[in-house]
Amino acid sequence: MKKQTIITYSLLGSAIIFFILHNVIYAIFKFEEPVFFILCLLAAFGFFISVIYNIITYIKNKFKRKK
Repeated sequence: MKKQTIITYSLLGSAIIFFILHNVIYAIFKFEEPVFFILCLLAAFGFFISVIYNIITYIKNKFKRKK
C-alpha cells in the first residue's frame, strides 16, 4: 500500500473512533465535551482532503503515463 492510502484509511478510522468516544463520554457523564468532537471534525476534514489529494494524484499520474 502506498503511504498516502494508509494515511487516508487511518484518518477515516480515527474519525470513527473519536466519534464513538465522544458519544460514549456523553452517555456516561451526561455533559458535552468538546475534545473528541473537535478531534473527530479534524480527522474527518483531513480524510476528505486526503481523498481529494489521492484523486488528483491518480489523475496526474494517469496523464503522465499516456505521454
